[in-house]
Parts: sequence; structure tokens; C-alpha cells
Amino acid sequence: MENRRVLNAEELLEKIFFFMNEMVDTKDFGSTILLLTELGRTLANSERASFWYWDRAKKEYWTLVALDSPRIVVPEGSGIVGASIAGNETILINDPYQDDRFNQEVDKETGYQTRSILCIPVTNSKGDVIGAYQAINKMDDQGYWYFDDRDEKRLAMAAVFCGKTLESQILYSESQLDQLTGLKNRRGYYEYYEKNVHPYLLKQSCSIVMADIDFFKRVNDTYGHEYGDMYIRMAAKCLGTLEQQGGIVSRRSGDEFYAYIDGDSREELYRIIRELHKTLGQQTIILPNREHLKLRGSAGIAWYSKDASNYDELIKKADFTMYTVKHSNKGRIAEFSQEEYQRDEILVSGNEELNKFIENKLLKLAYQPIVDVHTGEIFAYEALMRPKMEKLKTPFDVIRLAKSQSRLMDIEVLTWETALEDYFIHKNGGNGKKLFINSFP
Repeated sequence: MENRRVLNAEELLEKIFFFMNEMVDTKDFGSTILLLTELGRTLANSERASFWYWDRAKKEYWTLVALDSPRIVVPEGSGIVGASIAGNETILINDPYQDDRFNQEVDKETGYQTRSILCIPVTNSKGDVIGAYQAINKMDDQGYWYFDDRDEKRLAMAAVFCGKTLESQILYSESQLDQLTGLKNRRGYYEYYEKNVHPYLLKQSCSIVMADIDFFKRVNDTYGHEYGDMYIRMAAKCLGTLEQQGGIVSRRSGDEFYAYIDGDSREELYRIIRELHKTLGQQTIILPNREHLKLRGSAGIAWYSKDASNYDELIKKADFTMYTVKHSNKGRIAEFSQEEYQRDEILVSGNEELNKFIENKLLKLAYQPIVDVHTGEIFAYEALMRPKMEKLKTPFDVIRLAKSQSRLMDIEVLTWETALEDYFIHKNGGNGKKLFINSFP
């Protein structure tokens, strides 16, 4: 047993400011828990201390002893901590072996002797209990001693600060997560990538995988949001197992997910992705009509640095590859192809371009004369569409993009309206000449 010198007021204040400064720069929930734990141990001058977080959804309490160690988890309502949280009360015990709420089994197994316990509930700004501080075995200059009112006041001060800090951390953590699946959302994925992935990209093989869950719209529209949500959660649970192999998985929106994974070689990573895709296809959801529907996903892969060397380009090219799979042969995996990208990239990125084209009528019409071979006279004109946009340079570009978005009718209406207005108003009805306008079958 190591004696600890009792800190004087100036030293204690210095310690408090140190922990406060550290927590300002810490966004990781686990790191914050450890800092708060050490703050409580310092203020109470205890041999041991822990902060127990109350996970209401799982009905359990958990704490950490180190960042690289697994959580210590106990059932809701357990021990002194459970009593403190349940009753929202401070519990000070200087003879724990005489208290029925104290679990002596740990001491019996380890040989440790618990002499005194101070446990204080931690609440958020609404007064709701979110956890509890627990300090064990008061220390002073002479060795072991007992907790008293001064320790209670000091730990209560830590509890107030702890509550405010954790509330802020919880709100921040929630802003990083998709509420339906528990996976990172777009913001959380990007921030994690920038902090933990991007600085190390040059050291290893890695890829971005963009995945779209097939049949989601059918399930959601036919059986309602309850089954649509169930379908998405099942897919997310399967895809989330990639994180056990060091990957990151995020729900982008709707039925789209993206993931980052790194490793020693592209071959090994591709094997992992294929296995995950196979596992996804083995998951089954039972619909209200008792139909057993297997999950299926379409996925596109972009490799760093073969396909792109920055985050935005990797996402864009993985997205393009997934789109290509989804609109050709669903339910498979494909790697990025530069040749296909140069040919078809507008099909993915052109949604806004097509909107501009239609809304602003960014076209002109060329009139091709049609000549009577017998008389050599012009008897009609054919209206030919010519786009006035940099990205949509040819009629073929417009038609291909409109077809991919099921908007061919919008293009036909625009062409007919423009041709009729142009021909009969500005060209005086063509001086009796006929007008030919191409139509989609």
C-alpha cells in the first residue's frame, strides 16, 4: 500500500484546472470517462475510483480501467453503485462488509480489502441520473483512513462537473451516430476518417466500399416503415461486423452505406469484402405475408491510391461504381473502372445538371431542311435539339441521363414546346413547310 500525501488547497486547484483543460480537448467518450475517474480519485484522495455510466437501453452499468481494456459491465441495480443510482442518493460506508448491498465476492477472489466506500450519483442538467462516482479506501499521509463530509463535498463537486461534461459528450456522440442503426452517420464517418485514417493512408492498402441494399423501397412501400426499418437494421448489423476487423461503417442515407477498410493487400481486403457480401445475402427477414426475403446488396469499391488519393474522390468513385452495379446487374460487387467512369460519370453526378437543363430550357434547335428529291425544293424541316451546357454537350448525353432518371417525358415535352414556339411564332409557321419533331417510342 502506497501512502498519498494530502493535497493542499493550491495543489488541489491546480489539479482541477489540469483535468478541466484535458477534457476540453477530448472528444472521445472513453477518454473522458477515464479523465473524470482520475479527477474523482484525486479529489477524494482514494486508493481506487471509478465512474459508472448507466446505459438505460441495455439496463447495465459500465466503466473502464484503461482505454485499451474492455469495459467492465454489471447488471442494472447491482451493488452500492446500483443503490446510489436507483435512489439518487449519496452513500458513505466505512464498514462495507457489514452492508448487505456490498458484493464481497471480488475481494474474496482477489484478496483485496475494501475498508471504505463513497458513492455519489451523477445527474444531467435535467436532474436525471446518468451514472455514479465510486471512491474506495480513503488515503491520507498515514495510510488508510475513512471518508468524511469533506470528501463527500469534494466528490459532489466532481459529480456536478462530470454531469455537465458527460452531457456534452453524449450530445456530441449522438450527433455522430445514425439513430436507427447505431452506426456512424455521414458527419461521424468523415470526422473519424480525417482524424484516424487519413494521416496513415500512405502506409497501407485500403479501400472505400459503397453499398446499396436492394429491395428496400419495395419492403418499405409495401409493408410500411416498421418493416423498412427492420430491413435496414438487419443490414446494418451485418455490415457493422466489418468494424471487428478494423473497418469503419456508416449509414449514408436511406438504404446506402459506406465503409472503410485497410489491410496488408488488396487481395486480402477483397476477400473480406466478398465474405461480408456473402454473409449479407444469407440474412433473411420474414414479411407479414410470411415470405422469407433474403437481404441483397449492390456494392462498389474504390482503392487508395490506385483509383484516387483523397477522400472526396474515393467516395465519388465508389459511389459511381455502386451506381453502375445497381443499374446493370444488381446484387454483385464491382471494382472501379476508369474507362466506365470516363464514359458514364455524368449518369451519377448529372442530376442537378439535368434539372438546370430542363428548368432553364438550356437548349437550342437546329432545323435540318428536308428536300423533295423530285423537285429539289424544301418541303419540311426536322427540329434537332442542341444542348447549351458544358457538361451535357450532345443530345446523346441528355437522353442517356434522362433515361437513367426516368425523365425522358420531361425532355420530350421541353423539345416539343420549344420547337412549336420557335417554329410557328418566330419563323411565321415555316411559310407552309412541314415540321418534323422526333419522339421517344
